Amino acid sequence: MTLRQLRTWITDRLKEAEPLDSPSTMEDPQHVAVTATKKLGLMGHGSGKLLAKAGRVETPFECASVLIDCLASLPGDGPADPNTLSPSDVARTLSVSADTVLGWIRARELRASDIAARDSNRPRWIITRDALDAFLRNRQPEPQAPSPTRRNETGFNRY
Repeated sequence: MTLRQLRTWITDRLKEAEPLDSPSTMEDPQHVAVTATKKLGLMGHGSGKLLAKAGRVETPFECASVLIDCLASLPGDGPADPNTLSPSDVARTLSVSADTVLGWIRARELRASDIAARDSNRPRWIITRDALDAFLRNRQPEPQAPSPTRRNETGFNRY
């Protein structure tokens, strides 16, 4: 299972736990929550706290909370929202390194939001397309007028 497949699976279970147009019909929310956290753990993400929280789930609402935490624990393989970008997306777009983009974020030149879980000590940044556009507008160099060329008496340019 890839990260994208896991993200899709968790999102589908979230729709079952908290449907928009009707009450949840989820029969075993604890099983779904535990399964999601175990799948997350098998891929090297998540935490023991999240698995413990999943073990205490009794309602679909509590299951939805765990599933949201699972989604937040997934590393960015591209944010789900098409209007947001990860630092690596921005780096590919601008042909720079991800470290350069992170430097711009740390220097507050490029606005970004930290979406890491509360108990995480490592930030996970997302950048909106509007923030990237504003950043690029601010970084555009001033257009310079071409320097005039001087001609000598013969009409040829001097070097």
